[in-house]
Amino acid sequence: MQDFTICQAQYHKELQQLQRWYADCRLDTLKFGRQVVFISYFLVSLVIDDCATSAHARLAFTKTTVLVTLIDDFFDYGGSRKECYHIHELVNEWKLKPIAEYESKEVEILFTALYNTVNELAVLTGVEQGRSIKEFIIGMWVEVLSSFKVELDTWSDGSQQSFDEYMSTSWLSISGKIVILVALQFIGVKLSDEMLMSEECSDLSRHVSIIIRLINDVCSFEERRENKGNNCMSILLADGRGVTEEEAIAEIKEIVENHRRKLMQIVYKKGTILPRRCRDTFMETCKAASYVYTSSDEFTTPQKLKEDMKSFLGL
Repeated sequence: MQDFTICQAQYHKELQQLQRWYADCRLDTLKFGRQVVFISYFLVSLVIDDCATSAHARLAFTKTTVLVTLIDDFFDYGGSRKECYHIHELVNEWKLKPIAEYESKEVEILFTALYNTVNELAVLTGVEQGRSIKEFIIGMWVEVLSSFKVELDTWSDGSQQSFDEYMSTSWLSISGKIVILVALQFIGVKLSDEMLMSEECSDLSRHVSIIIRLINDVCSFEERRENKGNNCMSILLADGRGVTEEEAIAEIKEIVENHRRKLMQIVYKKGTILPRRCRDTFMETCKAASYVYTSSDEFTTPQKLKEDMKSFLGL
């Protein structure tokens, strides 16, 4: 009981840091976007539960998740197509500009928050890892924003994708890869370029991300149908085979279980390039996502998880 009380005190301290970061980045002034600081931190506390030594990992995980979510929401409904293109260009250039050169105040706030946070995390990872991985982190952000842009173009142009076409970018836009790989820099394990660029790391990232994307899509299908957004459910229902919603869900569950089995095979395999603790983090992230997307999108609107979150974090 005493250990849990100590952990809750640490969680409170980290949440206060996150709230200060959120305000310092002026993210609290945005008039759009989901408020996910608490739910994101709650989830990473389940994934990385060593409260004494993993504070930076939890903070990095949460900050990355919050930024991904806000920029995703901007691409979905918060910004114009021109504004979204501008953010994509800014991330590719990775250079701050005079305020007057930004497409809008929202673009300036989002990019400045991303730029400063990534640079801050790059300094911290340099200390933790003994080398700079700034370009690696920026590269993952370019990857994420590029997937957002593809989805925006597809939806805006009214293009009909096949299931495989949709999944080729949507597993990246769910952003499991960047969130996990940034957090892994702070769990006390030295990660070489060979490890981060390995086929094993790529496969772990892909399997986890596909699982999260698919279970998220099933839970958010009704909302996406109303908002005319892309979703694996709507694609399966429109592919001409005449499948019902129940049959589409069954197909998706089968795909999810296939990727879950492949994920577990890598996690429990011996003689791999990534240390077990890193592989376990992928597995625990997958479990946390399944917890959130059991029957509804509890990440966006936490109803059933509210009490769990309050109890665990001592709110």
